[in-house]
Amino acid sequence: MATVHLQAPTLVIVSRAQICEQFRREYLDKTTARDIEISTIYGGSKNRTPKQITITTYQTASKSNYISKAIWRHKWGLVVYDEVQHVPANLWSRTAQIQAVRRLGLTATPVREDQQEKLIFSLIGPPIMDRGWLEMAEEGWIAEVEAYEVLVDLPKRLRRTYEKGNDFKKMIITANNPEKIKATQKLLEKHKDDQVVIIGFYLEGAKDLGEKLNIPVISGETSYKRRNTLYQDFRKGKIKRLVLTSVGEEGVDLPNARVGINLASLYGSRMGFSQRFGRILRPKSGKAVFYELVTAGTVEEEYSERRRAYLLGKGYTFGRIDLRDS
Repeated sequence: MATVHLQAPTLVIVSRAQICEQFRREYLDKTTARDIEISTIYGGSKNRTPKQITITTYQTASKSNYISKAIWRHKWGLVVYDEVQHVPANLWSRTAQIQAVRRLGLTATPVREDQQEKLIFSLIGPPIMDRGWLEMAEEGWIAEVEAYEVLVDLPKRLRRTYEKGNDFKKMIITANNPEKIKATQKLLEKHKDDQVVIIGFYLEGAKDLGEKLNIPVISGETSYKRRNTLYQDFRKGKIKRLVLTSVGEEGVDLPNARVGINLASLYGSRMGFSQRFGRILRPKSGKAVFYELVTAGTVEEEYSERRRAYLLGKGYTFGRIDLRDS
């Protein structure tokens, strides 16, 4: 809408390559812009020249090469920073120096674990609109969600290793807890007719679950073409389950995902957890359901409480499902 209203050369900066294509599709669908007027510039694309609407990644715009120089030299009427909470990061803050008449930052989760949220406003500008998630759900803009903390046991053989480990080792053990696979299987049986997205931070645990439950896994190792194929098959309902690692935390367009299962997260990261929660928020008939699997009696319980803090602050509540010894 901002691009259409201003009729100005627009640069959109996003966090991942596949999000470039999502923005391109939305411009083609929602405006009169033609494909020839849109340029998507990222690592694997063939485009190199900015156009009236140019969509690129923070990584591409931050580099010092002839492609990024072409972006920096262009006269922009509007620069849009998607997932603007990333801008204060050392590697990406340089993009805030791109010259433009106007800047617009977008985010549903303006939080950072380094407590540098205020830098967003000094680098880009002050907040101009902030809507409550529950308010938007009531109005039908996003889905209503039932959220649950799911407690699982840690097997005795792993408990002994866990007690001897440092904090990082404990996190790895609880994240890859095999009881989470059994718990996921029970939840999938409960939601056998729903589209379910399962997100785990650590590759090993995600791969193990995918292999044992025969579910496709998308990770950083998955080719761009393969990712797009799996995302498209999920959107069309050809596959009902999909396992993602941290590559699926933000910007993945899966509007028909009704159930989200958070397999494991990075420590107490509120932003990453909220992004995962957001994967099921696209509007739909009926309620969406979100589960977080937590290993009881471990540091994971403490980290889980920290992660949920942001959503609890927005008014969400989490029920509790205890699958220990069941």
